[in-house]
Amino acid sequence: MYTHVSRTKNGAEAINYVLGNGKGHNGHAVRNIYLVGVNMLPNNVVPFVEQMQPIWNKAASYHTTQIDRFIMSFSAKELNAKDSYDVSKGLYICCKVAEKLFPDHQCIVAIQSDGSSGFLHGHILVNDSNMKNFKGMKKNLYHATEFADKVDEICKEYITLDNPKVAAEKETRTIRAKKAMNEEIKKYNNQEIENAAKENRKPILKKEEYIWKEDLKSRIRKAAKDSISEADFKKRCEREGVTVITRKKTKKQPEYYLYELVDISGFDDNKIPNNLRSKSYKMGENYQPEGIAKMSKAKDLGVFRNPDLTDCLNKLENYNKPTDETDLSMISKKITKLSEKEPNIDTTDKEVELSAKSAIRRILAAFLHWENIDSTDIDKFDEMREHNRIHDEKWNEYKKWRETKNLPNIFEKYRYGIKINYLELEKQFKNFLIEMNNVKQTKPISRPAMTVSEANRRRDWLEKAKKHTAENSHKRSRGDIAIELFGNIVKAAENKNYDYQYGD
Repeated sequence: MYTHVSRTKNGAEAINYVLGNGKGHNGHAVRNIYLVGVNMLPNNVVPFVEQMQPIWNKAASYHTTQIDRFIMSFSAKELNAKDSYDVSKGLYICCKVAEKLFPDHQCIVAIQSDGSSGFLHGHILVNDSNMKNFKGMKKNLYHATEFADKVDEICKEYITLDNPKVAAEKETRTIRAKKAMNEEIKKYNNQEIENAAKENRKPILKKEEYIWKEDLKSRIRKAAKDSISEADFKKRCEREGVTVITRKKTKKQPEYYLYELVDISGFDDNKIPNNLRSKSYKMGENYQPEGIAKMSKAKDLGVFRNPDLTDCLNKLENYNKPTDETDLSMISKKITKLSEKEPNIDTTDKEVELSAKSAIRRILAAFLHWENIDSTDIDKFDEMREHNRIHDEKWNEYKKWRETKNLPNIFEKYRYGIKINYLELEKQFKNFLIEMNNVKQTKPISRPAMTVSEANRRRDWLEKAKKHTAENSHKRSRGDIAIELFGNIVKAAENKNYDYQYGD
């Protein structure tokens, strides 16, 4: 079972798309096998758009979403698109979903099989405005994951769900369309090169569109191919312009990787997206921890994550197989102890060290008076790259400087592993910058004392301002606050015989 959720502000266009122009897609003669309304009259009696328009008109002005689109696609094992009984069962299931999940909303249910795969699928178009109170649909109803879970619960009552394995390579429709377009451009360019050679001229070639997710995948595969462990894989990814972060498992997802494309040279003059991250389970099984381990030289996730254990096992292969059971138990205990070795605080995990490195950037930026640069600002890319270079250089210098000092550790053990003592880190790094640059702590700049004539002038202004405020306003405005502040200044000056500092 595949589900998809989207929303649109143009309800009429969404309805007309589902209705079609009489013919189906991909050469099919019929667009809709069944077309019914839930909480609505049939379309041939009163058009669906005309039935929904009065509800849209009564919605609030800030409520702009008109239609929520839900797609339910059945696999060939679940329902056969060529079997009339299965088709009617698919209509019944989609209507049940509309009735149970959206009882107070107008719904259109269209059953189709004109997709490229030929699978039976249903479109459920739901009026976002409630028929009773004209308010928008609750967020949990159009949340993709929650919708998928609720649909599975309803479908289990009528059919046996097909749970296929996760695809090795996942691609969105947008990426598939871009790849198809690039293939067309390749064909055109090859033909253009041949024609230009015959006509003895320079070929005019079209430029292929850069697909950053495909570039990210190829970099990951290249790094995984020669890696021998998880740590080695992450280092190789860094060389390829990709950062890898391990995320803990959740209720719905096992442990996964979060990839980020750092090298943006492939974009050229194109607009760079704000988010260049991708989760491994959305990219396909090949990019999950198990898939990366299979691509690596380790070939096994346990070996991939415990290279020390691998060395130990390799050494044990050189010994004769012991016959005594006690000897076997001793060896297994040694292997277990080696695999469960406590992490050393000084040689901490790479992710924790990266977090510490990121924490010092704020201190370094304030110390060197760096301007805050947006990562999407291409004009300041060279400046940002120089900042990154200095950041890396200072971090390495700080680690060497720390080795020469007898300082408290910046990493601490806690029940879940290792964490950073940020206060100690900030204190040490500031001392490092001061010592390396021979900079002494400067005192705040003191301004000259207020003179007698200046105090008298401010007192006169204060009296005039108070009189003006009393005549023109009874509210406490910004001017009143300013008057009060200046009054405090004058009083302080009188108490100190006009020897008043602005900073006091």
